[in-house]
Amino acid sequence: SSVSTQSTGPPNFRFSVLAPRLFHTNLSLVHYSVFFQMCRAHHIGYDIREREGAIFSLIDSYKRDLIGMTVVEPDLVTASRHSIGTSPWSTRRSPRRTCQGRTTSVL
Repeated sequence: SSVSTQSTGPPNFRFSVLAPRLFHTNLSLVHYSVFFQMCRAHHIGYDIREREGAIFSLIDSYKRDLIGMTVVEPDLVTASRHSIGTSPWSTRRSPRRTCQGRTTSVL
């Protein structure tokens, strides 16, 4: 009798970088709908099919100066790089600042 060995391939791991509280002084001046339009314009989002990208969590809907972010990618290096330059106001993503102000990430 023959034994069937099917190769299932490597497990489909994902790595994530969590920034539970990102602060920006001018974030409260931007409505959430405009924030997500800015994200779409900069091609920032989560791809459901590929199961990778950036996920935002709205923390304080009254003050709107904090936002949470999780970046999910197939490898840790890419997840780390994208977490640094994911936000629409990041100077790493765009040479022109779209929203000036003080930015602080509290990890």
